[in-house]
Amino acid sequence: MNFSTLKTNELSFYLGNMKEKDNKFYFINQNEEGQFPILEIGKLFTNILNYDFHIWANIIRNSEDQEPNEYIHTIIKATKEKYDEVFSILLNNLVINLLKQLSKSNNYETFFSKLYQDMKIDNLYKKHYGNYPTNQSSIKEIFYGFVPYVGTHLNLYKAFLKSFFEEGKNNNINIQMFPNSLSMGYKILPKIDIQGKTHYFQEFFTVDNLLDLSMFEVLKIQERNICIQKCENCNNYFIAKSKQNKYCDNIVLDTGKTCKELSREKAYNKKVRTKWA
Repeated sequence: MNFSTLKTNELSFYLGNMKEKDNKFYFINQNEEGQFPILEIGKLFTNILNYDFHIWANIIRNSEDQEPNEYIHTIIKATKEKYDEVFSILLNNLVINLLKQLSKSNNYETFFSKLYQDMKIDNLYKKHYGNYPTNQSSIKEIFYGFVPYVGTHLNLYKAFLKSFFEEGKNNNINIQMFPNSLSMGYKILPKIDIQGKTHYFQEFFTVDNLLDLSMFEVLKIQERNICIQKCENCNNYFIAKSKQNKYCDNIVLDTGKTCKELSREKAYNKKVRTKWA
């Protein structure tokens, strides 16, 4: 299979009006149901911190015995089932981009060596996984090489984002994880509000890379003073209305109640016990 023919899915979007506190990404790509995805600014960031990337690594690993066409199809389908829409598209783009880079390489060993050295994880890879795939490697062995790269890369990036947002904590994460530039498209189109009889211009952005969109989102989180908190019950990150919000709206397994509801019950029960003590 010629991996260079694989195509990534480019996402196009515009931002909600900052003055109206409309902090959302509005995507203009229709999904399979004919809907246009809407993503709250900060959601991609919290997804990266909360998602278990071992699940995705297992999707890749469990598909490696298949033929190339089936392999790609299985990864894309399984990723859509495990993660939300925008996130799954960008994860699948990551695999496709890596496969396209691989197809352009005349020497697999050189390709992997440079890939891992660029990400500063060369020694870590060799310690856990041994030698790089060579030109004599089978397709299965070559595909398997993507698993540790993608998993380690995303986990390093997750650690970087945590340290970036958690003030006052020292860390040794390579600051080169923060890019000097983003590979995003940008254009301005004139719009007409017929009802209000006004003309205005709308900014549109295009992106096909998870890290580029997440870094762009980091800038918008800061620009719009969006509050990201860590839930004191489940330890997941969430978008909060203020720093006083300590609990998220995620439903806790087997309870049918959110972390916020459980915290209120706990506070009430404590108050009752104190009153009758």
